[in-house]
Amino acid sequence: MKTKKASLYRNKKFCAVTCSEIWGGEFFSRTGWSAYTDRKHATPQWIGENFRRSLQTSEDFKEPSPRSPEIVQKVNFETSQAFLNFWGKVAVDFQIKDWRTAVTKTASVFSCWEYENTDQIELTATRGSGGGHGAWDLDKNDGKVFHVSIHDTDEAIGETILRAFNACRPHYA
Repeated sequence: MKTKKASLYRNKKFCAVTCSEIWGGEFFSRTGWSAYTDRKHATPQWIGENFRRSLQTSEDFKEPSPRSPEIVQKVNFETSQAFLNFWGKVAVDFQIKDWRTAVTKTASVFSCWEYENTDQIELTATRGSGGGHGAWDLDKNDGKVFHVSIHDTDEAIGETILRAFNACRPHYA
């Protein structure tokens, strides 16, 4: 089943959306839409518009045949560089200690869209830990999973994402 994925991040200073590409795992996209803004400018309209663009530019490269080690190494290098460039710029622009702090000291929402089968996007509020973000245990995820249609307005998508952010347990300490 082919999917498109994007992640959203919010802290007291900024809001960001990052595009993913899938290669037997989820990686920062080398070509998809990723964006950030000052939190005070992160309106539901901005969030929905940038999230939709990010999700629609996500690519699923799942292939039935194995890839060569050279291709895997090239993809890992390129996606890592794109990730570090994006988060390094966020850290500089918002005067955050480093890229790692910019990523981990946030509330985060994961998204997944099985675009060949449904118009519904699943948004999952996360819980933060010292090193990143994770999903909730199955017995604790009530009220942590949200759904929105790709056909909804940017503002409606943004409002649903804000509800998901409010259900997160970020790690700011």
